[in-house]
Amino acid sequence: MPVPSPAAEARRHFALAALAGCNLLAGFLWQAVIYARLGPGASTDALVAAAVAPQAFTGMVGVALTSVLIPLFAGEERSGQNADGRRCHLQIGLLGLAAALALCLAAPWWTGLLFPGFDAETARLCAGLARVQALCVPFQLATAILSALLYARDRYVLVEAAALAATAPGLALLYHFLPDRGVEVAAWLGVGRAAVVWAVLLPTLGRTDGRPPRVGLAALLWRRGRPILANTAYAKADVFVDRSLLSMSAGGHLSLYDLAQQMAGTGANLLGKVWGATAVAGLAARAKAGDAAGFLRLYRRRLALLLFLSGLAYLLLLAVGEPLLGLLAGRGRLTGADMHTLWTFLVLLGGVLVFGCAGVVTAGAFFALGDTRTPSLAAAAAFTLFMVGKIVLFPVFGVAGVCVAASACSLACALAQHLLFRRLLRKGLVFGTGGAA
Repeated sequence: MPVPSPAAEARRHFALAALAGCNLLAGFLWQAVIYARLGPGASTDALVAAAVAPQAFTGMVGVALTSVLIPLFAGEERSGQNADGRRCHLQIGLLGLAAALALCLAAPWWTGLLFPGFDAETARLCAGLARVQALCVPFQLATAILSALLYARDRYVLVEAAALAATAPGLALLYHFLPDRGVEVAAWLGVGRAAVVWAVLLPTLGRTDGRPPRVGLAALLWRRGRPILANTAYAKADVFVDRSLLSMSAGGHLSLYDLAQQMAGTGANLLGKVWGATAVAGLAARAKAGDAAGFLRLYRRRLALLLFLSGLAYLLLLAVGEPLLGLLAGRGRLTGADMHTLWTFLVLLGGVLVFGCAGVVTAGAFFALGDTRTPSLAAAAAFTLFMVGKIVLFPVFGVAGVCVAASACSLACALAQHLLFRRLLRKGLVFGTGGAA
């Protein structure tokens, strides 16, 4: 992989940051429009709850796919990337269709099991919305394959542009139809947004020039992706615990917690995507080339930069977050009390923002070396400890206890991965294979 000049890299990061920032804002506005037009309450709680299982499945499989495929594709010939990408796209697309069908058919069962705090009417609404949101699964999984191809080609900007192209018109439709059509239209527009992103990125699967996919591709993906898949499946249990506990909290608190978690998580993803995920392909390329000094230099610089930027963002949240959110009070059905609660949740979720983005680099360093097991085990240990912490803290501190436990989990996960990487450094890195098959 050619190393870009500092000026070119700065321009690329600026463009990526600008687009990712627009997507962050658009995602926040999507949620804000729903809460402003409907108000936090039973219907928005049902919408949030209905997305839990579909999002958990796509998140679980999507993280495993991108973590394995980016290093695998990095530095390979374009025709080989296209051949492997087409095979993966077909197989994962079929998996997504099967999962969507299963989630639709079982919606009344799993929503009733996971959210015992809902009354009968909210439970029925949640099951109906779950059937709709399950349709996102095949589009989102197929998009994960296309995104991995583009990341491996250092074309991060196109992925962000596609997401923005789908969200912007969807926002206008959401604002117009939501008051008359109710929360159901938000679920259907979410499906439409996922489909548009997939359609925009589909031309990524270019010509293969007759080259077949690599032999044993599925087995290789399974072997490398299995530890990540197991870890993320286990980690998603944490989301189910969150939502199940919060279904028993005051009406609207599940919606506000979800919004706060999305804002903190999206902020971490924004920073992690611009300065963390962009390093993974570079780390993998340096590992394949045996450039130990370049590998370590890139890792340390990006980790330090992410901690600085995320720490600065948290200080800004403390200083001006509440006044800025207060500007939304009185808009539609949002109240000043809702905005204060949202800001409080954000402050308590600060660890997700600061250390969530750092985890992109600490885990990515292992992924670039072809080691998916070590960071997955470290993350699983952190999730286990703090999932129990949430169950213990919720009866005493309510939603605040869940927020604090989530922050501590992000810190513990990133710190454990970094310490394990330092131990690997002392033993001596093994270069030359990296993400190669």
